[in-house]
Amino acid sequence: MDRYDREPWQQIIITFLLGACFSTLLSLVETSSIAILSKSLLTSEGQEFFITGLIAPLIEETNKGIFVILMAWLSKEFNNMTDGLVYGSVIGLGFAFSENIFYFYNIYNESGIFQWLEGVYARSFYTAGVHACSTAVFGGCIGYAKYTRFSHKILMLIIGFSLAVMIHSFWNSFLTVSQITNDPFLAKLPFAILPIICILLVVILQFCLMRESEILEIELTSESQNYQTLPIEHVAFIKSYINRSKNGWLSDNISKKQYCAKTTELAFLRQHYWRADEKNRHILELKMNKLRTEIQQLLSYSV
Repeated sequence: MDRYDREPWQQIIITFLLGACFSTLLSLVETSSIAILSKSLLTSEGQEFFITGLIAPLIEETNKGIFVILMAWLSKEFNNMTDGLVYGSVIGLGFAFSENIFYFYNIYNESGIFQWLEGVYARSFYTAGVHACSTAVFGGCIGYAKYTRFSHKILMLIIGFSLAVMIHSFWNSFLTVSQITNDPFLAKLPFAILPIICILLVVILQFCLMRESEILEIELTSESQNYQTLPIEHVAFIKSYINRSKNGWLSDNISKKQYCAKTTELAFLRQHYWRADEKNRHILELKMNKLRTEIQQLLSYSV
């Protein structure tokens, strides 16, 4: 669905592995340590709720969130809210992948094939969705704040992390309480609400993509008028993912994929420029000037 500025597959794979390996391992060690320390202080039911409903969401969202921030810092491809939703969900799915292997193994050994099949269904479609949705929310907030002032970064980090923990804790807490109380309504409620959260995130992503199309139109029109970097008639094609694939608007000597990628990046950098502080503005200006040169060199190949 990330139509305008898709992330490189190499980075998607790396992000998935970060979630699958390091986030899972850190969370396992930390959660197990706290469980051991709290065992003598709480009843078995109290400890189950304390660890599953409160501690696990905090620890797991922290360890997933660390790598979202790392990708935002290191990757030049991570530059807006859409990218944050993508990288956050991938890290969440990587985490769920490793966690589910552990659970599938235990369920099969302890309960047999039928409970195993039920567990595979529930954890593959729902628990993995919780991990993806919660970390996607955090990633979206980080993506939105990447080029803003420091105070805005901190605010969005707090908001994003709080929402991620709330989504995760809601799921874990209701399932834990339903098991303790044998309440069928509480057991079904999270399964009914999670699809709504998933749909809401897809809707948010679509709004992000619509906003990206608007940014392309506004920024590239201004770029054409003020810098003559590209012909203004190209804007109508670049801003529409469908129109990009049409023939005739760009010379056959020019790589359409490369041209659209560079003009799209330039538009997003222009938009980030107005929200950035002075230090980041200087860096962005250097990047924009470099892109302008590269775009004009591409257009010079036209005959």
